[in-house]
Amino acid sequence: MSCSYRKALPSEIETLIDLRVEFLLDIHPDIDDTLRALIRKGTAEYLTARIAEKKYVGYFGIAEGSIVCSSGMLIHALPPLLSAEGRTIGHILNFFTRTPFRGKGYGYGLMEFIKTAAKEEGVSRLFLNATDMGYPLYAKCGFIEPDNKAMQIDL
Repeated sequence: MSCSYRKALPSEIETLIDLRVEFLLDIHPDIDDTLRALIRKGTAEYLTARIAEKKYVGYFGIAEGSIVCSSGMLIHALPPLLSAEGRTIGHILNFFTRTPFRGKGYGYGLMEFIKTAAKEEGVSRLFLNATDMGYPLYAKCGFIEPDNKAMQIDL
């Protein structure tokens, strides 16, 4: 089955919110209605602001007449490193394929579309945080675990 890929339009923010909530429920099925409503509200505020600032892009994969997979990319500007030029990096998040459409290559196609679109827009590096389920796909798409002693701390 064929799948087409495209960027989400700013007017499709409700669809982006719906898919983010669906993604979160997939990995945290115990989220109750009260928390779900808070997540929806916070996500709406967050995406509205980031889209207006041109710091967020949503993506959809469409097959069989509906959206089968989706993702978003936060865009970060970094200062120059080894040249006078700044760098732009993308943070992939909420990468999600709806359950009935998994294992058909739609997620792989979406990630390849995102990689191409990001490169065309001057993004020099993509990064993401992988779930156990998503890790094999990301590795297949060329993502690697950096050997730069990347560290983090939860505050």
